[in-house]
Amino acid sequence: MTLKAIFDKDRRAEIRKAIARGEPVIRRPQKTPMEEESVIDVDERDIILIDSPPAAASANKPTVMKVPLPQALIPPAGAQPSPAPHLTPPPLIQSPAAASKRPYNEQRALDEELIDAFEKDEKGRMEAVLARGANVDAKDRLGRTCLMRAAQGGDFDMLVFLYGKSAFVNDKDNEGQTALAYAAKSGSHNAADSLIFHTAEIDARDKHRRTPLMHAAIGGNLTVAKVLIRHHADALAKDENHATALWHAQNPPKRPELVEYLKECEREARIQRGHPDGG
Repeated sequence: MTLKAIFDKDRRAEIRKAIARGEPVIRRPQKTPMEEESVIDVDERDIILIDSPPAAASANKPTVMKVPLPQALIPPAGAQPSPAPHLTPPPLIQSPAAASKRPYNEQRALDEELIDAFEKDEKGRMEAVLARGANVDAKDRLGRTCLMRAAQGGDFDMLVFLYGKSAFVNDKDNEGQTALAYAAKSGSHNAADSLIFHTAEIDARDKHRRTPLMHAAIGGNLTVAKVLIRHHADALAKDENHATALWHAQNPPKRPELVEYLKECEREARIQRGHPDGG
């Protein structure tokens, strides 16, 4: 049983050694009761109380007193010490992603089956393949997801189906283009509006730093350009060649109404940025 012995702070190392040797532990008589004391643990049946020598005693002969341990604290004869409790470590919890991880070839086969079902517009088959573990954001050799291709084709029903399967709206292909860029290039204004509603990044940049508005201008798609501007697309954004959407609409020349619309958008954007004349 662990008990305590009181001793002088500046002699703790010496007292520990004395206790280990079974010698009596004493306190120097010149110490005053008001000085700070410390506590250590000892394995004894008795509590060793260290006290100053009585007045009648010699100044060089301190007194050691022993007080028996209360009966309730003395373990019965022959009692074995209680064993330490056995601590079982908690089971390792595996994340769902790690638990569902499968070999690359097996996963790729599922993803290719999903892409094949998409190309054949077989939503029931897509549903079944996704339930077996296919990745809804699986990509073809160009890095295109089913969502990008649905946006390019303006397939609103397929978009809704893929939203319901948590498809990543802002994923990018090998050229850095998003589904919104595909909708802008192809002129699918309903798809563009739907993608923006589902948190598509309005000014996402591709590898050449072109935005969906620039892709709409390159494709001569006025309706999509209006959708993008309505959702605060940046008309003054520039690509890696410092060309704006207006420049792309003019080189080579596209629809005159698209050019005039983008000119007005640039003028208003400059006014908002502190150029009163719009220049």
